[in-house]
Amino acid sequence: MTGRSKNKIVITGASSGIGQAIFQQLFQAHQDDEFLLHCYRNPEVLTRIKEKITTGRNILIFPVDFRDRKALQVFLESLPETDILINAAAITNTGPLPHLGESEIDQMIQVNIEAFTRICSVVIPGMVVKRSGCIIN
Repeated sequence: MTGRSKNKIVITGASSGIGQAIFQQLFQAHQDDEFLLHCYRNPEVLTRIKEKITTGRNILIFPVDFRDRKALQVFLESLPETDILINAAAITNTGPLPHLGESEIDQMIQVNIEAFTRICSVVIPGMVVKRSGCIIN
């Protein structure tokens, strides 16, 4: 996307579901790019995938709980120069909203809104300067 030889692609929630599927597809399509993969509970899943497919390619696995502000801050420090951000990290509590507890609602807000907003606040300035970038939520 930027005209340089490598793009930095960040995928949150990459250890399962749609995040993992997106990573596997992008990995095949973006042979020269580097990947930073976020996961919450399953770093071993990404490690197994990385061991299977890596042939000297740059893949960094970053396990972090987005509800932990200090851990989120460390993650944010790794994001400058991001060219493509795909946010697949989310907490989903099923059931009627009036039946959810306050802590369940707080956790959803922390991960689904606050963490994503903070991540965007770090990656967008560089994308603006480059006049290039992509964010998918």
